[in-house]
Amino acid sequence: MTLSGADPMKKHILIVEDNHIAQLTEKAILENEGLIVDCAESGELALSLIEKSHYDLILMDLGLPGIDGIETTKTIRAYEAKNKMVSVPIVAVTGNADPSQHKLCTEVGMNAVIVKPLSLANAKSLVSNYLH
Repeated sequence: MTLSGADPMKKHILIVEDNHIAQLTEKAILENEGLIVDCAESGELALSLIEKSHYDLILMDLGLPGIDGIETTKTIRAYEAKNKMVSVPIVAVTGNADPSQHKLCTEVGMNAVIVKPLSLANAKSLVSNYLH
């Protein structure tokens, strides 16, 4: 887990990913785009971080240990509704390209799905679509 100091001019991203190498790769790509990046290895840790920090975008792996990405997203959306918060964009980052999986992601409140690995082009698209 990393926790960066908040800079009001920079956008704050949360990567929820249990694979350490994928986490480091995604973090490096996004930090190269000038973003502040925190990481969580589980849904439980992600939920804890969300209660403490504001995020402008969440990248959510689906196959997490414990609470998976689908359940974590449902919990985030319920938390936002209960606290009358604006919904933060959540993008699934998954190795599963199955259209039914993508449909499930949107049904639980995710904004988009990206098939792994996260590329520089995907990162630039995320910044363009969700952070400006």
